[in-house]
Amino acid sequence: MVDATKPKSVPIAIALISLLAIPFSYAVAYLSFFHDNPSAVLGVGVIALVLPAVIAYALVFRHMPDNVRKDPFLYIFTVFAFACVLDLLIGFTLMGYTDVMAWYFASGEPYLNTAHGMAINIWDGTVHYALYLTIAYQMAAGKSYRRTGLIWVGSMMGSGMVFLVGNLIGVFANHVEPSYLLNVPFMLVPIFIAWRIFGQSSPSSSPAASAGTMATGALTIALLSLAGFSLFRLLVAFNPETGITSGWAGIEPYLQSPMAYPRLQIAVYAFWLAPFCLIAALSLWRTSSQGISHWAWIFVGVVCQGQFAHIIAGMSDKNEAAYQIASGSSATFVIANIAVAAVVVWLALRQSAATK
Repeated sequence: MVDATKPKSVPIAIALISLLAIPFSYAVAYLSFFHDNPSAVLGVGVIALVLPAVIAYALVFRHMPDNVRKDPFLYIFTVFAFACVLDLLIGFTLMGYTDVMAWYFASGEPYLNTAHGMAINIWDGTVHYALYLTIAYQMAAGKSYRRTGLIWVGSMMGSGMVFLVGNLIGVFANHVEPSYLLNVPFMLVPIFIAWRIFGQSSPSSSPAASAGTMATGALTIALLSLAGFSLFRLLVAFNPETGITSGWAGIEPYLQSPMAYPRLQIAVYAFWLAPFCLIAALSLWRTSSQGISHWAWIFVGVVCQGQFAHIIAGMSDKNEAAYQIASGSSATFVIANIAVAAVVVWLALRQSAATK
């Protein structure tokens, strides 16, 4: 029996309610009426976005203190966790472990039936799911969720920008169904969470920690290198035939995939991550600010999610053979892409230590 008066009961309740997505998905798969009716698919999606929150209130949250019962984000996270289980089932379907969600690719979101779609659904069903449970507990217990919340914000925003825009301009532009609208809440909620976190944090700054040391110099070089590498990969993605880019195009042919996702991912890095790296490199030698620390953790989410999706999709056999990462260059591809994430995590840890 879950004790509905304790903070730990919140993530437990969310986890238990989210598992209802399994029988829900099998029931919808059995009812073939939905399979050829995009409007019906949208209706089922709306039910999936409402029902978990109602169940959570009726069984658990109404018995909790005001900070839980009246916090809309806990209800939203219950819904999103439910969606995570559905996404995990989609990922398993694409990996061939089940066929329970196979119908959804025809009438729901056909663009999920791609290497990128598989990768982002696996990420959502594992990492985002764990973040929902963690943040829900931190909220219920009155603990700080700044770091976990900002990582989630970055992960959701980065994923959404690449996925939603890629669907509209890529090969699936003529196959966008009404269920596409179900993605809108997943882009709006992170903005409000970020607004809350930034509002709760009092502006603070401290002298630059360890300025002039080898560690600071090394991180500065790493950030400048990451900015340069991001711009270089943009050239590879859009102009792979020149001498300076052709070599890397052979290592990372996925950048030339007719799917828009890899090019959009690199564009996000070139136009969003690279400028931040330059600003962050400068901040290492000046007063450390809470704002840089906040944005560093947001970019941890952006880059970790982006690199996971990019690596998994690039090496997946769901791509055409011409765009798959060759076995001979896979080590270089993986190491280079992991290094991108490692630099951003290094910055976030360093900035957090400097602003404590």
